[in-house]
Amino acid sequence: MPTVAWDRLQARSPFKMDDVVLSETKELALLEYRVKEFAQLPIEQQRIHGYLAKDDVCVEIHVSKVRSTVADTQTLVMIVESTRIAGRARGPVF
Repeated sequence: MPTVAWDRLQARSPFKMDDVVLSETKELALLEYRVKEFAQLPIEQQRIHGYLAKDDVCVEIHVSKVRSTVADTQTLVMIVESTRIAGRARGPVF
């Protein structure tokens, strides 16, 4: 799943994406990348997308931080990895 998401993001993003990492855990597919600059201004934004699926539900989790350092990556990944899909709601969802 992260490869499909990566291809889609690359096609529509106005950002140049650097330091790309595609990975998977037991429960998540992860896509991480860094946007070093935007509009010729340094932003050093770390962006992490997590994809979680259960039954017929798919969830995308996105966290990002500007002026991030390598030390911030672990915290951002922990936020995404803490996401879970709870049991199904009773009755109509919408």
